[in-house]
Amino acid sequence: MIAKRFSLLKLLLCCILSFGLLLPALVCVQPVSAAGATNSYSTAAKQRIGEKYAGLVSDETLQALQSADTAESGNVAAETVLEEAKGNKLFTFAVMSDVHMNVDGHGDATPNGAPGDTDVQFQNALNGLYRTFPETQLLIVDGDITCNGMEAEYQKYLMPILNYDIPVLTAIGNHEYRINETIDGVSYSRDSRDPEELERLSALTRTRFLDTINEYFENKGMPTTDKVYYDRYYGGYHFILLGSEARTNDTSATKVMGEASVISDEQIAWLREKLAETDPDQPVFVMTHNPLNNTVTESEDYRWGLGAEASEQIKEVLADYPQAIVISGHVHNGYIGDEATVVTSYGTFLDLPAFEYNVFDNIANDIGYIADIYDGCVLFTPYDFTNERPLYEGIVRVDRAVSETLATAYDKDGTAAPDGNGSMILDLQGETKVDGLRVIPADGETLLSYKVEISSDNVTYTTIAEGTFLNDPATNNVFGSDTDSLTNKIFFDKIYTTRYIRYTTTEGTCEQPTLCATFLGEDMSELRALYRSILTAGEQKSEALAAAMAQAKSVIENRDSDAETIAAALQALQSASGTDTPQSPADNTALIVGLSVAAAVVVIAVVTAVILIKKKKSASKKED
Repeated sequence: MIAKRFSLLKLLLCCILSFGLLLPALVCVQPVSAAGATNSYSTAAKQRIGEKYAGLVSDETLQALQSADTAESGNVAAETVLEEAKGNKLFTFAVMSDVHMNVDGHGDATPNGAPGDTDVQFQNALNGLYRTFPETQLLIVDGDITCNGMEAEYQKYLMPILNYDIPVLTAIGNHEYRINETIDGVSYSRDSRDPEELERLSALTRTRFLDTINEYFENKGMPTTDKVYYDRYYGGYHFILLGSEARTNDTSATKVMGEASVISDEQIAWLREKLAETDPDQPVFVMTHNPLNNTVTESEDYRWGLGAEASEQIKEVLADYPQAIVISGHVHNGYIGDEATVVTSYGTFLDLPAFEYNVFDNIANDIGYIADIYDGCVLFTPYDFTNERPLYEGIVRVDRAVSETLATAYDKDGTAAPDGNGSMILDLQGETKVDGLRVIPADGETLLSYKVEISSDNVTYTTIAEGTFLNDPATNNVFGSDTDSLTNKIFFDKIYTTRYIRYTTTEGTCEQPTLCATFLGEDMSELRALYRSILTAGEQKSEALAAAMAQAKSVIENRDSDAETIAAALQALQSASGTDTPQSPADNTALIVGLSVAAAVVVIAVVTAVILIKKKKSASKKED
């Protein structure tokens, strides 16, 4: 009987151990695959073509597109619009970012099924671009041309562009500074906090980058550069490439160690000089790998931005050039169209999808933009390099009319009136969430500095913003009647809920400007950060976690998501990923202790049973 019980005990123990080993496999599933791209002439694409090509082709051509009643006739009409517009183009260039060349297919980030052989991808992309848009006159690659700043990675980037007929301009990115090597006994560590070691690393990086692009320039008979920032003119249009001059691991500049740019005062002064050369009636294109802080998605809170101080300095310079179009990469959002565009008083900002992989949208597609310059506007059409087709549903149009539309789209209703004490009070007619204030002066008036206060009862006011406007004091900020409605947007440090906003011009002649409170949407930075960290980890996901991530993605992509919806999505994602509490060592310890005690009990029971059996057998022998 004891022997049978012992056998049952061993069987039970084996079952317990087998279940423990199989449990992880039972709760894990494969990652959800990315959805495919839409067709070129989908309904959304045709609608976008009709909207964005207005004024660039004849009214009859646009009317034919609008009145098309079948898919076939709509496709023909859309093609006619595009063909007619080709004759009006003044210049065409292509732009992409984050190609991340790697050695032997081993990149530092290739989740979501993104291919690892980026040199093959890149070569195929150039071939496809040449076939699809042979009229392209320039290609710009906006940084992160390597994964780890290695010589072999630079060579993988250099070879295709040397064999490419279209001129290529290259910006430096943060990955070029990610060197981890030992060369001739000298160690270069990207994780170092030692200033001298980081300067050695930075010097090596600058040398490798400049050697690469100058080899290209010399081969093509183009001027070389001795700085990681430089400018060029093509087709009469000015292209300015900014660049980080060193690696920094100063976490006060950014929440992501080593990812902020280092922009010197010399580079800021150079940018000011270069912009001064620009024709005020023409667009100027400013390339920067890291986006300026608090512009495009994921640049807020200095999470992935260029850096706090440098961003503000650049904004001050750009404030005199509202025609500037600032194009950045780095954040791997994957958005196209309006989701990737931000319009401000100091320029229009366009966030490029990453060529290698993206996080929130277009996850595994190699997407850049085709930019067509027309008289009075620029059209940016997303281009899928993998499938060699433009994504017309994501066209971005940059001109003053669009700037006005995008600005007023975020305005909150309200009425403003002077308070009799030199200030203006904006009544929002009820408690309202606001994140900024647009101040529009009258013709010929001046604005130099301001003070903004808020109140819920129009009696007790709290100051939330004081500062100077981002314009040139030398001209005394005199504004003409053609001043666009985005001039002098005051950005608040956070979202406030209030009814009354009191505005005061503390320096200047404009006492009664037009006031428009703005609200761009609830803060999603924490939800996006957690979503990004889980997605880029590349680990298998449980069914619950996959569902929570799908919920989070849906909320993130909806700009109108309210605070409760965002909080619910964040809680679901935290719970499913096990990050809902900062740390729970007590719970883990209790579990471990409990399992250990249970195991000890089982072992003791088995040992005791064995001893009892042996004793009984021994006793039986003695009796015999």
